[in-house]
Amino acid sequence: MRRGYLRVGDRHVHYRRTGHGPAVILLHASPVSGAMFLEQLEVFGRHFDAIAIDTPGYGLSTPLDHPKPEVADYADAVVETMDALGLDRAILYGRHTGASIAVETARRHPSRVALALCDGYPVFTPGESERYLTQYLVPVEPKWDGSHLAFWWLRYRDQHVFWPWDLQETAYRADTDLPDVDFLHRGFTQIMMAGDGYRTAYAAAFRHDSIPALQETRAPVILTARPGDSLYAAFATVPELHPKRELPRDTVEAAHAEVAIMQTVPASAGPEPGSPSWRDAQPGGRFMLPCGEGTLHARVFGTPDGRLPLVVVAPLPGGIGGIGNDLSDIARSWPVLAIEAPGQADSETGDPGSIVTSAAWIRQALDAFGCPLRAVLGWEGSAALALEIAAATGATAFLVDPPAVPPALRSEFLDRYTADLTPHVDGRHVPVAWNLVRDERLWAPFYDRVRSAALPSVSGLDAALLHRKAVDLFKQPTMLAPALAQLWRYPLAERLAERRADTIVFAMPQDRFARLCVDGIARHEADGFASLGAVIAATLSDRPA
Repeated sequence: MRRGYLRVGDRHVHYRRTGHGPAVILLHASPVSGAMFLEQLEVFGRHFDAIAIDTPGYGLSTPLDHPKPEVADYADAVVETMDALGLDRAILYGRHTGASIAVETARRHPSRVALALCDGYPVFTPGESERYLTQYLVPVEPKWDGSHLAFWWLRYRDQHVFWPWDLQETAYRADTDLPDVDFLHRGFTQIMMAGDGYRTAYAAAFRHDSIPALQETRAPVILTARPGDSLYAAFATVPELHPKRELPRDTVEAAHAEVAIMQTVPASAGPEPGSPSWRDAQPGGRFMLPCGEGTLHARVFGTPDGRLPLVVVAPLPGGIGGIGNDLSDIARSWPVLAIEAPGQADSETGDPGSIVTSAAWIRQALDAFGCPLRAVLGWEGSAALALEIAAATGATAFLVDPPAVPPALRSEFLDRYTADLTPHVDGRHVPVAWNLVRDERLWAPFYDRVRSAALPSVSGLDAALLHRKAVDLFKQPTMLAPALAQLWRYPLAERLAERRADTIVFAMPQDRFARLCVDGIARHEADGFASLGAVIAATLSDRPA
């Protein structure tokens, strides 16, 4: 499985891709992402170049620049994505909202669509559309107590128990098994990633004139339905304007039947994408950097201007989502390439097992990316990674609030400074993540909730910020405990004492580890990330590249 980004105008389109041959573009249902197609990709990739894209505004794709996009706008965006892929003609495979987009693409751009194969085509009466638009699409509103997360766990779960989810009566009970907990957690996380924007394409599908779209398209369309699907009952009401077929209930069995259908039509193959390179970086650039059997997620902040970037490793554990505003402040003074550590947030690599291995994987990814290391910044837990990277490359290391605690405290942290985010079907893991990211900003250590452990400076309790930090953890929940174990096994204080040259330690006002760290660490006080960026820029400007 290859993951990457396409630059489409000022937008980025994230994709998952596997296989070779004629191209099949997979368009997902709302409110999730292309990750819903992992089983189909495995089957389709044996016969096709199967490319699951995240709809704009979902997953890791940036939204359309439109205040109220319609299905037609998403259809045009599909063709723009095909242009970026170098595809003249492709099979479109769509599910639910994705099926609406596939048919609308076939209507508006018939020469580009070899077949629109639709698994569950949305058709609603005017009354149903109005009800869904006014009652079904409740907003995502982060709350200080994290109660919105508990609501949304059950909201997404009940979507597979009742249809619609908010009519919890016998007549609306779903004809299906409750999906497994990994499926539920993945879908819940994808909604939380989209935030309140989850409603955008959903609403467009509810407004879509689905029957006229079928009537007017001249490209081949095949409509399918599976027992147990929320749109299965409505399938019989869809006019016989195009071939209709019922497929097996099981996703994998259905995928094999869909392959047989798609093999009957010709489609073009596109060129293989080139490897991402720092020389192609643009403002706001996003990249998936190959790393062993997986990828590391990276983003550009500021403007690449010929200066080698400051490589910022996102906090360990965690990701870029919770620090985006701070990175923008740093990037006012020096271009930033932010990267998520192996196994964290959107960097899918598995467990590296140690800080040393994790740092080596980051170096390998950056080397393949053609990005020489001049300076690296580590943030809280990722200070350990930055120190290892700098030691191996000679880069200048900037460490922000490093947890350089003494050995005895590290031993205690191994036992107590952790959390179990293993997903449970009842959602019990959800408040665990919220309490962790919130309590870390109130006490040090977070589990010692006594007055003497209260942090003197409280910052970062904004509900929207805490939401982003929790979502970063939800993306790979089983990697939280291993990441913390790696961190607390690493002798950061001792390594920092050994490497004083070209290492600068900053303390922010809300440094939650300051009073726990060993004595003797020279710290530069910083009142914010914009001023920190200015100091970094001045330091690097005074040193030869």
